[in-house]
Amino acid sequence: MNLRMMLLTISLFFSTFSHGAESYLTGNIVNITAVEQGMLIMLDTGVPGNCEGTPYNWMLIKQEHTVMISVTLAMWMSGKKTFTVYTKERASSFCEVGQIDPAE
Repeated sequence: MNLRMMLLTISLFFSTFSHGAESYLTGNIVNITAVEQGMLIMLDTGVPGNCEGTPYNWMLIKQEHTVMISVTLAMWMSGKKTFTVYTKERASSFCEVGQIDPAE
């Protein structure tokens, strides 16, 4: 019974870990722009796995997420551009950012 529990625990850990890597990516923001829906950012490392197919690797920070937009702009203007970006499943053409984590 202990072996089964151990194997189950290990398999759950690895399935969660591999899923997590599909929804985040660390890199340097190399371009930003603004659109009606909010702010678009582009990383030098591409996009997370769940964002494949987003136009030109743009990721959307929705307009209503003012804190994320403010932090991104402040870091961009200060020259600190390394972020870990956590994304949600694509609901529109652009991949949606759910969290940003400045690395510097």
